[in-house]
Amino acid sequence: MVPKGQQLTFLYTDDLPRSVAFYRDVLDLEPVVDQGRAVLFRVNDGAYLGVSDRADRPRGTDGVMVSFVGDVDRVYAKLTARGVAFDGPPGPQMDGTVYAAFFRDPDGYRLEIQEFRDPRWDALFSAADGARLYSGAPFEAQAGYARAVVAGELVHVAGTTGFDPDTLAFPDDVESQCENAFANIARALERAGCGLDDLVRVRVFAASRAEFHRVKPIVKRWCDRARPANTSVVCELDQPWMRIEIEATARRTRPRG
Repeated sequence: MVPKGQQLTFLYTDDLPRSVAFYRDVLDLEPVVDQGRAVLFRVNDGAYLGVSDRADRPRGTDGVMVSFVGDVDRVYAKLTARGVAFDGPPGPQMDGTVYAAFFRDPDGYRLEIQEFRDPRWDALFSAADGARLYSGAPFEAQAGYARAVVAGELVHVAGTTGFDPDTLAFPDDVESQCENAFANIARALERAGCGLDDLVRVRVFAASRAEFHRVKPIVKRWCDRARPANTSVVCELDQPWMRIEIEATARRTRPRG
């Protein structure tokens, strides 16, 4: 069941397995409910997308467009590599306040990836107090946690390992994992309405003392402007290929809600 106060958009198809595969495997949306004739995907904590093959469904795709807000250039490169045909490369829309690219799903629905590039959007689209934000990585669903939680003026980011956000693969070296971890934290904070300059605390968990000393310059580079409180621990992580995990808390200039 979708909680009250959240948004659910339904699209319709003659081939439900094909549509489910597209949204799950190509767009990396997380399936959260399988109703038999319909499957619901989590877009973020406030929005869900459903695809259905019900017989009495509305017909036609004209006038229907679903927009996803995110890092347009990164998503465009990822989807192009997966064979998605866009109408054209990303570009400015709406007098330059929106940066977007357009494509269609297998049933002809027009989809858009976009970034808002006008400061006036911040108050509208920053996560509200109490929001749970997800990266789409499967670890969150497996262990039942959110990538970030907005609690008033604070944003708490879960311990984040060094996975590549596009492939979910872990680089072999701790330096690359550290860069990935901070980049993933930065994306979560941006969605919550703040950034790395707003950090007030970080906790760094390294798999060995030697690797911790190797990433100290990287931690300094990402944190130097904010100078948050820092706790660093050498410990065993969940999997042998995980060499570092970083937890963060940031303070928003004003709570949204």
